[in-house]
Amino acid sequence: MSKSRKKKKDSFKIIYMILGIEMLVTVAVIGYFGYHYGSILLAGFKSAKASISSQTPVQDPGYPIDVDGQAPTNQVQADTEVVTEEVFKPTSAKLVAVGDNLMHRSCTLSAKNADGTYDFTKHFANMADIFKAADLAVISQDTVLGGIELGATSTETGIFNTAVELADGMADAGINVVLAANNHIMDEGSAGLNTMMSYFSTKYPNITLLGVNNSREAKDEPVYVETNNIKIAMINYSYGSNQTADLDASPYLLNQYDEDWLSDILKQAREEADFIIAFPFWGEQNSMDYTQEQERQAQFLADNGVDLIIGSYPHVVEPVKWITAENGDRTLVYYSLGNFQSIQNTVENMLGGQANVTISKEEDGTHISDYSLDFVVTHYEQRESSEYYDIVTTYPLADYTSDLAARHGMSVSGNEEFNLASLQGLSSQILSKCDLDESKEQDASKDELTDESTDESTDGEN
Repeated sequence: MSKSRKKKKDSFKIIYMILGIEMLVTVAVIGYFGYHYGSILLAGFKSAKASISSQTPVQDPGYPIDVDGQAPTNQVQADTEVVTEEVFKPTSAKLVAVGDNLMHRSCTLSAKNADGTYDFTKHFANMADIFKAADLAVISQDTVLGGIELGATSTETGIFNTAVELADGMADAGINVVLAANNHIMDEGSAGLNTMMSYFSTKYPNITLLGVNNSREAKDEPVYVETNNIKIAMINYSYGSNQTADLDASPYLLNQYDEDWLSDILKQAREEADFIIAFPFWGEQNSMDYTQEQERQAQFLADNGVDLIIGSYPHVVEPVKWITAENGDRTLVYYSLGNFQSIQNTVENMLGGQANVTISKEEDGTHISDYSLDFVVTHYEQRESSEYYDIVTTYPLADYTSDLAARHGMSVSGNEEFNLASLQGLSSQILSKCDLDESKEQDASKDELTDESTDESTDGEN
């Protein structure tokens, strides 16, 4: 190889080496600046692009910039979407329920004013604070509100009816669930029932009227009430009706005991509700013990997912019991709450029950967290000479006095069995037959496991 060609080749090597070194230096410089200032340049580029597209000023990124241009590692980048997972919050609802509001003639006429209007405020005055303190305040309305134009209850005919203004008294007292499935609800036929349904739906749409329907479609749909984020399904039915003519033509008007219908309704309810309550109108009048048929129906309801059963119709208070469904779940049963108000004439008829139930919704489900049974007393008296008792109201037994008992219509008429002591004694007898301590025992056991792991007389047709 000639010397000139060798020199030329060596010159090319030197040039290649210089170019290689320059390229390495360039890459290093670009890497350095890209590493330290790339985020700032990128942010600037994005801001400029946003400014051009939206013609709005570039906003502050919302975090401080470190000396090297980086956002602090404990800050969320401005363009990062924040996903917040909703935290479950336990909640509860308090239910208060009372028994039959059996509107005998005096119950209605005692609300009549001098000008012919009707005001039932005093009938509920002593219970209003209790109703208003509850999330759900329930009453069994054992008489149709067909309107006074059709006449007040007649003991001669056995037809029970009262004024629509009774609904005003209920609403003012805080009652928001009215049970209408009973044997007297059709006493004034479909005309009386339609008047009642229309009055509630028009004037008090927030009051839930159960057990009666204005269409077949309505009868086949569960009724839901949502309170404190708890969705509760409610079912009300009667064993039958004293008047059946209009039911033959329109059987959907009244819910009656039908296991096929109940199975379908309860299946829907189980799919959509957090908790299910059944209000059956059942049993035997004036019997303080529940019947085998009540037991059988209660078991059927429990097996179909009902969590709480509150019964009425017997006009006396029956025991409170727990029963076990076929899947092992437990159902609480108030077999009968007796009367809320009436003009019946025995101590047993005058003492009514008040169910108090707390329904709690937690992450593992919805259940009864507390319950109890209190008592109420129907009080009626006659202050003036008239054909009816002009004072009819209801007191909590805890507020009832010997002086009130002495003025009661039963005492004045010579019934020596009616007094405060007899009412208190009867309440104690009833409580002795009830499963009222079980919820506290179950809660205690659960806590231990957790610790270890970490008529103006007795109405014979009601």
